[in-house]
Amino acid sequence: MFGLYTIPDAYHYDHGMARFGGFPQDRMFDSPSLYDSTTSISGSATVRKSFLPGPERDAIIKNQLEAFQARADNLPTLIDELRSLMAGRDLTQLINSVAVPAMMVGIDGAESLADGELTSSWAAKIEYLVGVALSLEAVGTADTPHEVTRRVRSLISEIFDAEQARRITAFTTNADIGDLNREVLLQQLQLEYQTDRMPGYAVHLEQVDAEVFGRHREYYVTSLGFNPADVIRATRLNARSLNRVFSAAIDTLRTAMDGPDPDPQAAVAFIEALNATTLWVPLDVAASTGIAVEQISAMLAFFSTDYGCQPEFRAPGDTNRARTHPCIKLDNGTFFVPDPWALSAAIHHRLATEPKRNGFDSQRYYKHRQDAHERLVSEAMAKVFGPSNTFPTQHYALVSKEKGEIDTLIRAEWPLVVEAKAIALTERGRRGYADRVDKKIAEILGKALDQTDRALTYILDEGGRSFTRTANGRQVDVLPREVSSGTAVIVTFERIDPFASSGLSVSGAVKRPTWVVSLTDLLMVTDILMDPASFHHYARERAGMHSIKASAASECDALGAYLIDRISILHSLDHEEEEIARILIADSSDALNDFYTRRELGLEAQKPTVGVPEEILDAMASTLLQAGWAEVAAAVMSAQHGTWSKWKRFRRRHRNSGTFALNDQVTLAHLAKGEPAVERTGGSVFLSIPIQR
Repeated sequence: MFGLYTIPDAYHYDHGMARFGGFPQDRMFDSPSLYDSTTSISGSATVRKSFLPGPERDAIIKNQLEAFQARADNLPTLIDELRSLMAGRDLTQLINSVAVPAMMVGIDGAESLADGELTSSWAAKIEYLVGVALSLEAVGTADTPHEVTRRVRSLISEIFDAEQARRITAFTTNADIGDLNREVLLQQLQLEYQTDRMPGYAVHLEQVDAEVFGRHREYYVTSLGFNPADVIRATRLNARSLNRVFSAAIDTLRTAMDGPDPDPQAAVAFIEALNATTLWVPLDVAASTGIAVEQISAMLAFFSTDYGCQPEFRAPGDTNRARTHPCIKLDNGTFFVPDPWALSAAIHHRLATEPKRNGFDSQRYYKHRQDAHERLVSEAMAKVFGPSNTFPTQHYALVSKEKGEIDTLIRAEWPLVVEAKAIALTERGRRGYADRVDKKIAEILGKALDQTDRALTYILDEGGRSFTRTANGRQVDVLPREVSSGTAVIVTFERIDPFASSGLSVSGAVKRPTWVVSLTDLLMVTDILMDPASFHHYARERAGMHSIKASAASECDALGAYLIDRISILHSLDHEEEEIARILIADSSDALNDFYTRRELGLEAQKPTVGVPEEILDAMASTLLQAGWAEVAAAVMSAQHGTWSKWKRFRRRHRNSGTFALNDQVTLAHLAKGEPAVERTGGSVFLSIPIQR
């Protein structure tokens, strides 16, 4: 995520907001020539089918790989040109000439703020630029003219494309075809390591960090000099303060430009507002955030490094100190923070690897993180299903006398068993080294899959309904007598999209439908799908994707597609008859990005919804334990959006009572009185919805 600074009535495009700067976008990895056909299906989904194996596809792939190789071969030349452009210049000024315009956007308040498809790699590109600067000595004083800024931006995009091309050609040459799923996962991790720097939306990052560190504030302030929970909080508060200052400065400048006499002070205030976005003075940041200046100074020092600290750094794939130390300490006591959001992206990685000092111990941090992770998962589920249906840390005993434990159990006619894993993926793992990835797949997914399968075996195969809060406590009935099925959910602390999309294929131990999701993504889903029916149905859809070789580029894309048309592509294709290798859900997150960006900027924001009438969602929430509930939930959530316009007309015509068929099996019964209920009659299921008066 970037810090976006609002400029009312500034320049904007007709079809969206205008960044004041940024990086050129090359679609070389999305070539239409690779696809035999493109077809629109229900909703707004598009199916693109690649050519089947054969001479035509082989020729296309050969041409693509030759083009990729040519780009990859040019990588050293591009890097040398970038370094020569930067040498001898004021590095802080040069970085700012690229970073600040990329973070700034002109909006009039009405257009969409979703431009993630274009900007998702920009944070990584700014980080790379900083990394190159850290490989140079800060002895230059030359200014950076506009033409140099433009060339630097272009070079960085070309370098990233060349690096990706290099990785793709290496993959095709060295991949173990006998274990293709594993090879794809490793490549996905490598590409994500290069381009993705978003651990989640800011509001959810702050929620997580407040829970991890809030109860142990004194411990961290004593050992580190600051509370890590304040990193994201300070970033958000400072960004809002700078928004106000910058908006006032540009209004003053506009007034001065329209007036009869020049006002030099207006221009000075404008430049100072620009500088403040990345040049952080601890006293000023303390004033804008309410955090003690000593703690702000300690925080910035913790993340700081110096120019010239990594002379060997060259390519995006090299280890970059800017990733863990995204702040540069300047001689005048000011801290240069080219991308303020990078601080919160780095905090957990830093603490996981920080050596013991001043009483700090990473093992205590891990304990705080694991405990908070389990609490947050249970609290998120309770937000949807209610505390009475959410059971944290449940123990049970199978028929074999083997004992099991699950982190959170959701009581429902179709229960959810949820396992929370806070294990970290190390730097080596994120870079796609096979030995580390294999180990973490086993620790994070393998163990969790074993636990969720054991719990669902107890519930579905052995008819287990009783659980206890403690290992040796007396078991009591928790689940309803009639249970139709169950879904497993694995929640990782860190956002690892390749694990969520491809990890199950590599683990090889998937026996039940399973949804893998990160904590911040789970908080996003529960933020949007706040009722049991929509969340439960979404969890089932996500858990079912693995069996049909479907995945999502990110959870935002999956949820966005669900809001659009319930990910209709999963059911629109005949997976038996059509030769489908893989389905990838992508480019569906605009509504979510727009909502969270607008909310972060303090603008009016319309939360995306599932579009199902409240009275139906309320009835579903009241009947969660009744037999047939999951079947009704699936019918309700799968109904076309136009169904609910017909439902509203139906209710107006049948004010006292009536029945409304959703499909051949499920009917909504509109009743004059009574309580919501799910009833099965023969092969049909009825959801009774009392008239609201």
